Amino acid sequence: MSYKKYVKKILCIAIFSIPLPPWVMEEISKNPDLVYTDRSGRRNPEYISLGCDSMPVLKGRTPLQVYADYMRSFRDRFKDYLGSVIVVRNTSWDGSLW
Repeated sequence: MSYKKYVKKILCIAIFSIPLPPWVMEEISKNPDLVYTDRSGRRNPEYISLGCDSMPVLKGRTPLQVYADYMRSFRDRFKDYLGSVIVVRNTSWDGSLW
């Protein structure tokens, strides 16, 4: 029997760390306050501040709009695989395989 008879829905969860695109880094270089800053004032250029979520700071678009487009593109690109194939790749915080 195929496993598909037992699986009604497969949830794809993407947990990964990719660098911000150059055009986003360009916007950050113009306004360093766009990146996450902790209470001690340390900035982390790998993350856009949550305070920017609804502000059009990325070439006139909000970070949430950009992220929604990114996820939509992911869905459209892999639509033939979603729901039928599960790929599990465990990595540590530095990206190396476990």
